[in-house]
Amino acid sequence: CGTDAANIQGEIEQIRNGADVLNILGNDLLSKMTHTEAIDVDEEDNGAWRVFGPDCTCRLFHKDELLYCHCLASFEALDPHQVFRDALLKHLIDMMGENPTGSPFRFHYGSLMTIDHLIDIATKTAPETPNPAINVHRIFANTFKALRNDGIVYLDDQDNDIYLLISK
Repeated sequence: CGTDAANIQGEIEQIRNGADVLNILGNDLLSKMTHTEAIDVDEEDNGAWRVFGPDCTCRLFHKDELLYCHCLASFEALDPHQVFRDALLKHLIDMMGENPTGSPFRFHYGSLMTIDHLIDIATKTAPETPNPAINVHRIFANTFKALRNDGIVYLDDQDNDIYLLISK
């Protein structure tokens, strides 16, 4: 028992500072922890880079507010470049900003399907088909499914189709 304690004490004495700890981590992990050229100064201030990692280069309107970017998003075949998803999230954040109470932001899914600029983006984003209205409906539904799976929206009231936007 005394020998084990001496070995442990000897190992502890070898670690003198943070640099010693970083050296023990190995080159791969050390590289990921110290590579920060893709990190904005603003993100360093609030620690958001810890969510996205140092290699994330996404510059999105909703990245800071939702701690969510393309690097973390589920893939949607109808919106492979996430053009519609970004527009939808921007619209939701704008709506949230109009909520002066500061209470959690809830919204009705069906009301979004009547917003002209979202319908236009969905129509342009979804591939051409003989019946574009079907793909517009599908892109809304599939995007919401992805956002639920990614933890960005939560179905708060299934009977009334009310969602909660999860934000900082």
